Amino acid sequence: MSKLKKLCLFLTYGQSLSTWDKNGTLLRELDIYKNLLEQKKITLTIISYSKKNELHLLNSIDLKNIKIIFNKYNLPNILFPFSLLIFNFTSFTKINIFKSNQEHGAIFPLIFSKLFLGKFIFRSGYSLRHHIKKKYSIFSIQYLYSLINNFLCCLFSSNIVITSKNYVEFYFFERKISEIPNYIPSYFSKLKLTQENKQKKYDFIYIGRLSSEKNYKLIFDIAIKIKNSKILIISNDINNYNKNIRNIIYKKNISNDKIYEYLLKSKFLVLPSNYEGQSKVMLESMYFNIPVIAKNSKGINKNIINYKNGFLFNNIDDFIETYKSINNNKILLRNISQNAYNQIVKNNLLHIILKKEIKLINS
Repeated sequence: MSKLKKLCLFLTYGQSLSTWDKNGTLLRELDIYKNLLEQKKITLTIISYSKKNELHLLNSIDLKNIKIIFNKYNLPNILFPFSLLIFNFTSFTKINIFKSNQEHGAIFPLIFSKLFLGKFIFRSGYSLRHHIKKKYSIFSIQYLYSLINNFLCCLFSSNIVITSKNYVEFYFFERKISEIPNYIPSYFSKLKLTQENKQKKYDFIYIGRLSSEKNYKLIFDIAIKIKNSKILIISNDINNYNKNIRNIIYKKNISNDKIYEYLLKSKFLVLPSNYEGQSKVMLESMYFNIPVIAKNSKGINKNIINYKNGFLFNNIDDFIETYKSINNNKILLRNISQNAYNQIVKNNLLHIILKKEIKLINS
């Protein structure tokens, strides 16, 4: 029997459990750690940038025996991790593994792993370098930071964990890389429902941030071009709502464990992102037999094979043409949905990802 590992998870720079809770993803993000705790594979300490104790959030989802260290002295985010060496030093002396949740801020678990002689697992759900390159330029200060951060984390890590090898060129020391995909939460696997004869309330559903990299304005274009469609957008980015478009309905503050209720009422998921790490809502839609119409973008086209387990488009005109050709083709849509579901069952159910995680922490 392998020895119990003491794991310290550093959340993304500036983020907290409250961030996940606000986005409706708290239960989903912690589901794998809940299962590792139940199987007695780890003890867990979480480093959160919250300025308030977040224990009540864990109690609300029945998660016990997790230690949360938060920014109780209201320090600037850049100083908070260093303050832990003064105020929480003894909390780290027996930690075996220091792990980043995302690439931004991963330098801090790296530093702690060296100070406390633990293993550093560099998890990167998406490539920060690629994101910065798209948003700014390779000549920006932001890109220089992402490059240095990435190099140091790759150099001193024992393992590099990415969700998709589509971005492998943005990491150093390829031999260290493990591909561990995102997972379908355990509460969804218990909810698996058949879609046949389910009445659809919405033609399209979009779930996620309304930000530039998500290319969300394409949803508005779809609503304008297909005037008789009904579109549901689930997002907390209320400042970017366009309420002048009458056939779009907005909802916010929907917890991930309730998302399936809206997926089941929708005919298609639209994923217009310019790039993705590995979209969790895409995986969940595939699991619930909701066909995905996605932009032919990096990080998406590794998972979606056009007209096999979903549909890819390049621009709005391409989208309209695809939609018209598939909308009433029930046999095609049934086959696409089944192929997508089979792919998820093979690669993304939680028990499959748990085996990979256990192997990683014991390596």
